[in-house]
Amino acid sequence: MSCPNCGLQLPAFARFCARCGAPQPATRANAAPRVPRPPAWVLVLFWLGAAVVLGVAVVYGVAAAFPDLAAQSGQGSRVQVAATVVVLCAASVFVAQLLAVIGLTVGASWARPLATLVCVVWALTCIGLPVAVLAVNSIWRGRRRPEAVARRP
Repeated sequence: MSCPNCGLQLPAFARFCARCGAPQPATRANAAPRVPRPPAWVLVLFWLGAAVVLGVAVVYGVAAAFPDLAAQSGQGSRVQVAATVVVLCAASVFVAQLLAVIGLTVGASWARPLATLVCVVWALTCIGLPVAVLAVNSIWRGRRRPEAVARRP
């Protein structure tokens, strides 16, 4: 590949000319690779997980706003502090999960590491551990091409 401005020979991955600094025309090698979308069940799982976490945040938000509903007499301040901590944790997981599922849906490259972190949070629960392992495997595994599947005996 050579610079169209000054004619200097450049490597195929060059984005700017080393001599004149002119931007090089975009080639397929320079284009950002598209991240394959995960299967639909992973996206549905992330949307359902976001809804569940939002529900937890709302329930504990009500408990934080009205601690006398969820506490015995004299324990309202403790319940309010504990519920506020749970609301903050659930809200942060909700935001991370929502960003991850939106990123996975559009095929953004930053979404897979974020989705993996969300799966690690899922794995902290007993029910979420097997689901998290399956989701991480499905997110990072490359999709097989139809011709590769057809060639298998």
